[in-house]
Amino acid sequence: MLGIDYAKVGGALMRQWNLPRSLWEPTEFHVEPGVALEFPMITSLVHIAVIITDGMESEAGLESVLKKVDQHAWQTTGLQQEQCIDMPERVGGQLNAVMNLIFPNQKKIYA
Repeated sequence: MLGIDYAKVGGALMRQWNLPRSLWEPTEFHVEPGVALEFPMITSLVHIAVIITDGMESEAGLESVLKKVDQHAWQTTGLQQEQCIDMPERVGGQLNAVMNLIFPNQKKIYA
């Protein structure tokens, strides 16, 4: 509707707040990681992480959603789809531990 996506808005806000490029570039360009100039690795990792998160919430399943990962992100990180399929199970406990520090009264996010 506005002709701009959430990533561009986030990047613009971060620049307005004078945050370092290492924060705003991955935020702004994670939807198109090949555009990142100075921080392509971080940008590509954020790109893959967002898709994994979407896949956890999708009825299509993680394996299907991982097909949306930009080839540039796979090449930049050296990761492969097979390595990412079980990622939620491997980090679920860590995620819950961190979230428990921030929100001690909240139930587990990842079971």
